[in-house]
Amino acid sequence: MNKLQFIVAISLVSFLTVNAQVTNSFPDDGNVGIGTTTPSSELEVKSTTGNDAEIHINAGSNGDQSIIRFLDQGQRTWGFLSNYPNTGKFSFYNYQSNTNSIVLDSNGNVGIGTKNPTGPLEIQQIDDPNSDKGLIISELDNNQQIRLHLADNTNGEYGFLLLGGNTTLRGNGQPSFFEGAIGIGTTTLSSYQLAVNGNIRAKEIKVETGWADYVFKKSYNLPTLEEVEKHIKEKGHLINIPSAKEVEENGIQLGEMNKLLLEKIEELTLYTLQQQKQLKQQEEKNNSLEERLIKLEKHISPKTNTKNIVATNK
Repeated sequence: MNKLQFIVAISLVSFLTVNAQVTNSFPDDGNVGIGTTTPSSELEVKSTTGNDAEIHINAGSNGDQSIIRFLDQGQRTWGFLSNYPNTGKFSFYNYQSNTNSIVLDSNGNVGIGTKNPTGPLEIQQIDDPNSDKGLIISELDNNQQIRLHLADNTNGEYGFLLLGGNTTLRGNGQPSFFEGAIGIGTTTLSSYQLAVNGNIRAKEIKVETGWADYVFKKSYNLPTLEEVEKHIKEKGHLINIPSAKEVEENGIQLGEMNKLLLEKIEELTLYTLQQQKQLKQQEEKNNSLEERLIKLEKHISPKTNTKNIVATNK
């Protein structure tokens, strides 16, 4: 008998001695009975109220059981068992449903809901597709909970971790949701919802931002090419575009930079249209001049040198 078993036995003996008339026995086989005259183990303690509360302690072969059994307020029978149902295991056993609620095996593994834990802690949750709750962590006066369980629904099985609120982490291709900012490779978040210190690979990135179609409005003040040239000579970069030094120090806002680049493209489009108009006007002037020369040739003698006439007109 170890110290724990001895302390439990002495405490129960004291309780029964004070609160009830009990029958003790010391048979010749060496067993001791408290509340019973026919002890079936080295120490057997039975309740005198007939509610099946009892203690059995055996110290014999490896298959012997050490049992502490009692009733809770709902009249459900529970117990602590050593070497049950298998040798080398300690169990918190539910006699009502004949199941092991908690098991500690000889390897130090703890099983909850399973009698054969395969790791330091294994929880076998109740098979309920609507409320799988393998592990729940709660706090007094706090309605938030942390839940970890295996979800089983029409979409298939997947691991589920609820960290409170709408922050959930799911596996097996199910969507996950996060409240608050996230840092990957960094603890410096500033005002960003997602901060990554490293490379990001993606097939597509959608950025919701303003756009640069204001360039095409009549009220837009389009810089002249002379103004653009002057700004480039003085600043070393385009108007409204950050310098290389600024980008190196602060990085770029992807959405804002795309808008500014589009602004430059649209400005170039306007410059091109202006130049096209100028070319067309020059072409019209050249055509007009050519028509005048043809008319002039009709009034000049065929022997006259047309080249000289043209030269004279110039």
